[in-house]
Amino acid sequence: MREIGRCIQPVTRVLFCRNGSTGTGQTAKTPKNHMALDLLELRLQTLEDLIIGTRRKRIQPSEMKKPIFDHLFSAHAALASAEKRPAIARMLARTTEIQKYMDPQFMEDESLSTKAKVEVILAEKEKIENTAVAMERIRAISEVINHPAFRNLSSMRKRLNELNGVCLSQQEKLAAAIAEGQTLLDSYYSVMFNLSKLFIQCNQQLAAKSQ
Repeated sequence: MREIGRCIQPVTRVLFCRNGSTGTGQTAKTPKNHMALDLLELRLQTLEDLIIGTRRKRIQPSEMKKPIFDHLFSAHAALASAEKRPAIARMLARTTEIQKYMDPQFMEDESLSTKAKVEVILAEKEKIENTAVAMERIRAISEVINHPAFRNLSSMRKRLNELNGVCLSQQEKLAAAIAEGQTLLDSYYSVMFNLSKLFIQCNQQLAAKSQ
């Protein structure tokens, strides 16, 4: 609410300027200021139309004719008057606390009790023990992991490239062997098919002669 009051105060100052006073005893009669205030009032009127919408029928016609600055001034005065009441003052004093309670992360930010922490640790007992065993194994082979041979691997890059070349060459040979084997299988199936046809014809001829 206080934030709203601070936001309304500059607008009420503009209202005073609109009526011919800047709040310091000087008048604001320049055409530039007048045009700026008219533009501001037009934008506020457009914003009011977007916010109110179909609810405009519920507002009294006399209220509709009032400039938006008059409504802002009335709201600021009502807010200042309400802050003087003890109940509202106490409520505003607890605004920060209420905002903290409304935060979705409020419950997550609360620290766990000692009992809850113990329960969490006991629930993760098996995982913690497995992690400890794994860390012990890593510590046992730390000498092998930290061996100087594993520190400078740049010298092995040339050998690795050579092995990659050999692997690619073998893959090409394998592909050629597979293609050749497929061709031989096709030839074998063709020969077997022709032999089967020949055997069938011979069998038919022998059967015809025997009759």
